[in-house]
Amino acid sequence: STSGYDIYLIGEYHGQEEVHLLFIEYLKILHEKIGLRDVILEANQHAEEEANAYILGESEEFPEDLWNRPDRFDVLEKIRDVNEELPNREKIRVHLVDVDFPIPQLYAHIAELAEEIGAEGIEIPSLEEFEKWDESMMMELVEKLEKLTEKESTLNELKTVRASIQRYFERGYTFSIREEVIAQNIQYVLKELNNAPVLALYGAWHACKVTSNLMSDDTWAQRLIESGISVYSVAATGISGRRWYDSPSPGVYEINELDRWMWLDEIPLDESTTLEDIFDREPYEILYLDLHINTSLKVPRQAGEVCPALVNTPLSDVYDGIILFREVHPSRDGKSSP
Repeated sequence: STSGYDIYLIGEYHGQEEVHLLFIEYLKILHEKIGLRDVILEANQHAEEEANAYILGESEEFPEDLWNRPDRFDVLEKIRDVNEELPNREKIRVHLVDVDFPIPQLYAHIAELAEEIGAEGIEIPSLEEFEKWDESMMMELVEKLEKLTEKESTLNELKTVRASIQRYFERGYTFSIREEVIAQNIQYVLKELNNAPVLALYGAWHACKVTSNLMSDDTWAQRLIESGISVYSVAATGISGRRWYDSPSPGVYEINELDRWMWLDEIPLDESTTLEDIFDREPYEILYLDLHINTSLKVPRQAGEVCPALVNTPLSDVYDGIILFREVHPSRDGKSSP
């Protein structure tokens, strides 16, 4: 879709070059057709200023906070290339809406906000000391900073800091904390843009419009839809090839069944034909399935191994569309840093 939505969302299985190229082409189309100029990426909020300096050509330095995410560099590099062809008034900007992690990034965000606020009377510890603090000590520092400012953007960032601290100490499955702060930050971005549309690239789990077993809580996409914000969500992945990912350790991995958590290529189009069958008999390199047209399609039973609650759920309840590539390649050739 290219009109009528607040958020256009591509749910990716991280580190696939073809998906990133798709994202950039979608950005160009939306920019031309509806004047879209703002992009949301899955990355910690603290890196936003440096990320924009990079894509706007104001800096040659890639944000250090994102060195552990070569897939983000891949996308930002491509947005920078797009901006080189645009006049200043039309250049693309990025908004980073996620929690700050690991702890050095959280600390750096707090230190920069303290400097911005002008909190001379508040002692900011060293990183080494900060890492030894408990949750209450960190929250107390944030509360002191909140009392020194009325600036809405700064207060919003401090909310992200609060959520980041809470998530750090809770560890384990903290989906709810993360999804809530992402939703909150996107709502703030839309407000600042006077509800101009945005294009987002996030993990496919986050892009689900319904709760899945793996997420165990409402996704940020679901939360925004329930608040009245319109979201057009498309899942995109390869059915074979390799991708870059940071788990279990940063590197290049073969596409496996978990990467295709819904077994998207095995979705039955009728009693005798699946998407996989179409790839087997036709030379397509890419296939798009509009779930608003194919409303009878259901989440296949094979997905029950990962998310049993979604089996037989109409696919159109989960996503608005699915894009499959025959083969994908790792973003940035799997490099661990720019």
